[in-house]
Amino acid sequence: MAETRVDAEDVDEPTPPPSERRIRLETVDQVRCEMARTYRDARAGKLAPDVASKLFYMLGVLAKTTEVVTVEHRLRRIEEMMKGGPHGLEPPK
Repeated sequence: MAETRVDAEDVDEPTPPPSERRIRLETVDQVRCEMARTYRDARAGKLAPDVASKLFYMLGVLAKTTEVVTVEHRLRRIEEMMKGGPHGLEPPK
């Protein structure tokens, strides 16, 4: 009986199950979408209420943190723009 040899390059990576997929949570809107998905899963019985509650809490904290960081970055840009120019304002470069 002949042995079949398979190289690692010939094997496709398996598709990760939904629980292992990479979820983008870089913006408040992306966090909102994940909260909506979590809500739908809890309503459909796919997610236990205690797990959904914990995820909602973590997502809420992440949304607030993302919001604060976004405001900080925008404020810093405004402050930098106000330092230059004849009237304290300089157009963005």
